[in-house]
Amino acid sequence: MPPFAPPLTGPLEHSAAPAPEITPKASATAARPVRRRGSLQQGRALEALGHAVEYLVDSRMFLIDQTNPKADQEALGILMRLSREVFMECPEVVTLWTKVERLCRRSFARR
Repeated sequence: MPPFAPPLTGPLEHSAAPAPEITPKASATAARPVRRRGSLQQGRALEALGHAVEYLVDSRMFLIDQTNPKADQEALGILMRLSREVFMECPEVVTLWTKVERLCRRSFARR
């Protein structure tokens, strides 16, 4: 099975809505997810912030007469920003594979 779909040909290629182009992703340029290991306090903070976001979204989901949706969006933004800050404070876990990969990239970049 090919990794990507061939381009459209025939009567559909001149339609009003263009077909989405499907291309394979370059695995060399794709960033791997960063793994982090936080303390117990950081884990509890992330859990509490996550629950607060869920509660705010769930409690406002079915409101017909919203009093101030802009304030709700601002509150969500603040909670999500705080969650991201706590996450970024956790130290990054670097695997052996990542260390070897970085070493190889540095040595090949010098050439």
